[in-house]
Amino acid sequence: MRVREIRESDLLVIFFARDKGLLQGVAKGARRSLKRFVNCFETFSLVNLEYEVRGEDKPFFLHSGKLQHAFQGLRADFTALSRASYMIELTELLFPPGVSEPRMFDLLRDSLNALAEGECSARIPFAFELRALALGGYRINLEKCCRCGRAYKGEGLAVFIPERGAVACLKCRQPSAIHPPMGRKRSKLLQGFRPDLSANPFLRILRKWS
Repeated sequence: MRVREIRESDLLVIFFARDKGLLQGVAKGARRSLKRFVNCFETFSLVNLEYEVRGEDKPFFLHSGKLQHAFQGLRADFTALSRASYMIELTELLFPPGVSEPRMFDLLRDSLNALAEGECSARIPFAFELRALALGGYRINLEKCCRCGRAYKGEGLAVFIPERGAVACLKCRQPSAIHPPMGRKRSKLLQGFRPDLSANPFLRILRKWS
C-alpha cells in the first residue's frame, strides 16, 4: 500500500494482509536486492510476501516476495490511479492496524482489478465506498424508519437520511434536496452492499448497475 525508504538500502513497507489486516514490515537491503523482491514494492501490487514477527509493536521482517499481479492498467491512467489511491486511504481509515477483515482484502483486490481493466471505472469508487463502509460497521440501515421504527421492506418510497445513515418513512419525513427519495430499485442496489456478501457478487451487482 505504501513504501518508504529508511537507511541506505532498506524499505519500510505498509501492506494489507488478508488474514492479519494492515501491517508494517522492514525489507532489509531491498533497494540492492536483485532476487528477493523483484518488482514487489510498486504501490497497488498484489504480492506474496514471506515475513516473520520480530517482537511486539515492531515492524515485521520481510524475507522475500513474489509479484502476483501488478494491475498495470492503473499506471496508464491518472484518473484510475487517483481512484485507486482513494480506495487505499479509505481502507487504512476503516481498518487500522489490529483490525483484520478478509472480505475487505478481497474487495480491494477485485476493485483494483476492475479499475485496471477499465470496467465501469467511474462507479467503482462510490460502490467501493458503500461496500467498505458496510464492512467497517457503517452500513446504511434499510430495515426500518429511523424515526418511528416502522418496518421498511423496500417496496415503496422511503426518504434517505444521510446524517443518520438510515431511511425514514413518508409519514415522518418528506423528500428534499438534502433528503432524497429512495425507491425499490435504489433500495435493492444498496442491499447489495451488505457485509455478508463476498466481493465477487458485489462486483456483479456493480456491473448490472452500470
